Amino acid sequence: MKKFTHPDFQTQLGKLIAELEQASQIEVVVIIKQNSGNYEDVPLGLGAMLSMLTFSYLVLVNTRFDDYLIFFATLLAFGLGVLLGVLLPFMQRLLAGKKRKQRNCIIPVPK
Repeated sequence: MKKFTHPDFQTQLGKLIAELEQASQIEVVVIIKQNSGNYEDVPLGLGAMLSMLTFSYLVLVNTRFDDYLIFFATLLAFGLGVLLGVLLPFMQRLLAGKKRKQRNCIIPVPK
């Protein structure tokens, strides 16, 4: 966010917007936000993927595991996935999907 609040960037952006508005009959509004949307479901999806991978590994590997180990390892993997998704914001950006992020950046303008 610091690079967007730098005075040189703001001056350059202002000049570009002024040129665009003079060359066309449109008005440009720029909004800079920390997040374009709410991706609270992404950590849950990451947890589900990790738990599914853990469960698949424990069941399909050629070793006998105790039932409780399979159960608790799967739950632990889910919790770890959710925790990673919440604590690491770049994970949400990676897993949210390009179309979803672009859709959150479009602001409908009433006519």
